[in-house]
Amino acid sequence: MPEPTAGGRCEGGADTLDREGRRSGEGWPFRARSGRVSAPDACGTERLVRILAAVLMAFFLAGASTAAEPDLEALIWNGKAEQAIHLLEARPDLVNARLGGFTPLHLAGMVNNVGVAKYLLAHGVEVDARDFEGYSALVRARANGNLEIADLIVAHGGTELRP
Repeated sequence: MPEPTAGGRCEGGADTLDREGRRSGEGWPFRARSGRVSAPDACGTERLVRILAAVLMAFFLAGASTAAEPDLEALIWNGKAEQAIHLLEARPDLVNARLGGFTPLHLAGMVNNVGVAKYLLAHGVEVDARDFEGYSALVRARANGNLEIADLIVAHGGTELRP
């Protein structure tokens, strides 16, 4: 089985060998000839740890610029229109943000937060943005029986978009 070099670093494609030292060509996790998934060797483990560290670092660095998004989501869900609008005034980049797969307009339409919906529509929200499932805010508002918001979205050119 391949081992790290004397300096502790892995060289070559050690993580593409099965337990018997045969090259699989599929990367890890790979299937040995027995059909069972084999655990990575020392070099494969080191490589996975480095990849995971890079992904986590990128995630945390990106999170620094979007730290207020969960607060906005909670404010909209809990019907705190004035606080949500105050946050949107301070952070206009959040008008079209993705909050758990939804835009603020989707959330406002789902929970009948009319004040937030009016603010968003007056401040350049993308009315036909799709949520994580492919629905527009108009579909979400109507599905939740929030016809006042649905009418506002239609008045601003919104359409029913489905996946």
